[in-house]
Amino acid sequence: MASDVLTVVNKGKEFGLSLNSDKGEVIAKNGAKMSGVISSFKPVSMLLYALCPLSAGPAMDACLAIRCAHLLQLIIFFSYSELDFV
Repeated sequence: MASDVLTVVNKGKEFGLSLNSDKGEVIAKNGAKMSGVISSFKPVSMLLYALCPLSAGPAMDACLAIRCAHLLQLIIFFSYSELDFV
């Protein structure tokens, strides 16, 4: 993975872009050793991120339904929160 990130960093330089590694996060098991450019990334637990399957089917449908429900909750929350500040 570190080599993939390094490739992105190097290709980005060709376009005048740079990686803000202070904002980088890497999903890793507790105690996992990081090397290279990802050693400055913040390690986050796999439990914080529920990744959806990459292939179509019932598992992906269920995962996306959950994501949509969460987004709807956020939309409702922020809609009402915005009214409080008006």
